[in-house]
Amino acid sequence: MYQYLLGLGSNLGYRKNNLERAINELSQILFDIKQSSLYESEAMLTKNAPKGWDMHYLNMCLTGCSSLKPTDIFPIFQKIEEKIGKGIHNKRWSPRSIDIDILLVDSLLIKQDNLQIPHPAMLLRDFVLIPAIEIWPDAKHPETGEVLKNIKPKIITNTKKYAD
Repeated sequence: MYQYLLGLGSNLGYRKNNLERAINELSQILFDIKQSSLYESEAMLTKNAPKGWDMHYLNMCLTGCSSLKPTDIFPIFQKIEEKIGKGIHNKRWSPRSIDIDILLVDSLLIKQDNLQIPHPAMLLRDFVLIPAIEIWPDAKHPETGEVLKNIKPKIITNTKKYAD
């Protein structure tokens, strides 16, 4: 059995609805789901990104268990993203209806071309760490050995709890 920590984000279309749809799809393959509050953050943009990309994200994290290995579940997560409308983005950090990132899976380390666990940027970003700490504060990062609740993010996007 594997325990997953996932990061979800949406900044295109009906953001909250996109997240709810993703949770509904994820509940078909994960059990014992625990979800964080919703948080709103500024978009992270590449240099010279179009102004139209500067749309705030709704972010959250969830934990859930599955008997599926990360390499087997990852393509399922990609299909959920496609179903909800992520589409094919050929530009880094372009707006998206849904983004599902595998942040942690127990204490596993995976380094493949298309899948890296833990997520290589999870410790940097406040919009990831804040909701992750809310639902799994004592999770240990398998590379650093640090407990999530003791990590301070390096990238601050003015993440705030979302209120409808």
